[in-house]
Amino acid sequence: MQANSQRTPELTSDTDLLGVLLAERQTAGLTFGQHRLLLSDVVREIAEHIGVRRTGSIGELRTAAYMSSIWQKAGLLTWTDSFGVKTQIVATTIFLAALSIIANISAIFMHNIALGLNGLLLVLAIWIQYRDKPMIMGNQKNIPNVIAIRKAPRAPRRRVVIVAPLDTNHVVDRFNCAWYHVVAVTIQGALMLVTMLDTAPLINILPFAQIQLGWLLWVCSGYLFVAAVVEILVLRSRVTWGAVSHAGALAANARIMDELDGLHHTEVWGVSTGASQIYAGIDDLMQRYPFDIQTTFFVVLSGIGRGTLCYTIPTGNSGGVTDPLLLELATEVRKTAGVDARVSRNPSVIRPLLKRNFRAIEFTCLDDKGYVPLQGLPSDTVEAMSLPIVERAVRAVVMMVRAIDALN
Repeated sequence: MQANSQRTPELTSDTDLLGVLLAERQTAGLTFGQHRLLLSDVVREIAEHIGVRRTGSIGELRTAAYMSSIWQKAGLLTWTDSFGVKTQIVATTIFLAALSIIANISAIFMHNIALGLNGLLLVLAIWIQYRDKPMIMGNQKNIPNVIAIRKAPRAPRRRVVIVAPLDTNHVVDRFNCAWYHVVAVTIQGALMLVTMLDTAPLINILPFAQIQLGWLLWVCSGYLFVAAVVEILVLRSRVTWGAVSHAGALAANARIMDELDGLHHTEVWGVSTGASQIYAGIDDLMQRYPFDIQTTFFVVLSGIGRGTLCYTIPTGNSGGVTDPLLLELATEVRKTAGVDARVSRNPSVIRPLLKRNFRAIEFTCLDDKGYVPLQGLPSDTVEAMSLPIVERAVRAVVMMVRAIDALN
C-alpha cells in the first residue's frame, strides 16, 4: 500500500504506530526538486567513478564532496567538519614479526633482554584480541565528516542520527580474525616459554636439546615473518572498489534523508563519516556535538548490498548493548522489510557509540559467519551488489524513524 508522503498524521496509539511501521513507500529513486537520481546512480558514481576510497585519500574527499552535493540538492542544511587523524601505515603482523626476530637474536647474547622482549610480545598478542583501533599509526591527515540536517517544524523532542562510512575497508589485519588471535597468542607464549627454559641440564640427557630449542624459536618467528611478507604483498596489490563497503550504505543514507519529510517531533541528521576503520570520524562527531544520551538515537548503516540484510546484535567485547526500544522497533519491521537479526563479528562504528552508552542500532548485510561479504576484496564491485537489498534497508530505517517520531 502506498503511503502518503505529503502528510504524516500525529499518532499516539499502538495501533496507529503499527500502521506507520507497516507503511511502504516507493524507494525506486531519489527526487531532489527537478533532479532525479536512482540508488544505482549513487552507488555507481561512488564505487566506479570515484573508486577506491582509503582513509585520507583523494577518493574519500571526492566522496565527501559528492554526498554534500546530493544533500544540498535535497534542500537540507549541509556542512563539512574537518578533523586531523593519524592513518594506519604498518600492519600489526609486521610489527610482531620484526620484534620477535629481534628477541631471537638477543637470546643468543642477552638472555634477560630476550625474555623481556618475548614477554612484551605475549602481552601485545593478547591485547590484539581486544583492541578496536590499529596499533601502528602513520602520518596525520585531514579527514571530513559530512553532515546534513532535516529540521522538525517545531521544537524537536528527539534526534535521530543516521551514520554511514565514507571510506572503503582496507585489507583486514590478519590478526583481526578469531583464528589468528589464537595463533598469535600461542606463538608468543611458545617464544616466551622457550626463552625461559634453561637448557643446560637437558644437554646431558637429550642430545642437541639446546639446538632443538633454538630452532623452535626461529620456527615461531618464521611463521610471523612469512605472514608479514604475505600481508605486505596483499596491501601493495589489492584494491577494493567498495560497492558493498560502503557505497550501498551511503546511497541508502542519501535516500533516507530525502524520505524523512513531514516529521513532527524529530530532527534527523545524516552523517557520512570519514576514517571509519579507526572510528576517528564518529569520535570527532561525538566530541564536537554534545548529543543527549536519552533523546538521541543512532542508526548505523554499513556493508549494504550483498548477503543477508539484518540488524546486528553485537558480540560481548563490543562494550555495550543495542537499545531495547530500537530492538523492539527493528523486530516490528523484520517481516515487512525482510530484515533478519544476527550477531555481527565485523568491526563497525557502532562500537564507540555503544561503549558510550548511546542508544544505537546497526543495519548491515552479513554472511553465515557474521562478516560483511566481499569486504576489502577486489570483487566488491557494483555488479556484485543487489540493489533491492539497499531499497529494503531504506524502507526499514524510514519506518523505524517514523515510528520514533510518532512516540509520545
